[in-house]
Amino acid sequence: MRYVGVMTGTSVDGLDVALVDVSPQRESPQRGEREGACSLACKSPQRGEREGACSLACKSPQRGEREGACPLACESPQREGACPPSETSAVAIAEAATVSFPTALAKNLRDLCSPGADDVARVGAADALLGDFIGTSVVECLRLWGVSRREVRAIGCHGQTIRHHPSATPPFTVQIGDANRVAEITSIDTVADFRRRDIAAGGEGAPLAPLFHAALFR
Repeated sequence: MRYVGVMTGTSVDGLDVALVDVSPQRESPQRGEREGACSLACKSPQRGEREGACSLACKSPQRGEREGACPLACESPQREGACPPSETSAVAIAEAATVSFPTALAKNLRDLCSPGADDVARVGAADALLGDFIGTSVVECLRLWGVSRREVRAIGCHGQTIRHHPSATPPFTVQIGDANRVAEITSIDTVADFRRRDIAAGGEGAPLAPLFHAALFR
């Protein structure tokens, strides 16, 4: 499955665009572990429980079902009672590019990152202009790479951070770059607003990379 990620930093030196291939990989069983065995099996079986039995086993098996069988069992071709094989994701960067900002847009973004130049009208205009720029940049990159937009499952759009104050009262963070405009221009589902939920939950809203690392290397 293919995704596009776009990111710009506070240096405002360009928009980074990456095409990423994500494919599932079946995990190899650990040494001494039987392939197809339930990964949720109890390590210390309860009294009267068969060692290695699935801890999610139905207490009252359905007609024709072996007692103690895993309710997550695959119909085929796994052995009856085995949990589905666990999978991880292999991630590869297929293409990448940095697109320079138009001079006027870059100046507006730098100004908005500084106190005193952030009135609502300027923020709204920059939000729309940056969204348009991101959308057209993605379309152009895909064209240059020979990739159809239909091949891309989604775009991850961080946007431009213009304020990040997780220690303020109340804490807040602001990113601009209208993801609605990105989706409209590209006709690709666009995911955005990565930081504010974490702020709302009492977090710092950053850094984002360890979340990706956790998913990649788990």
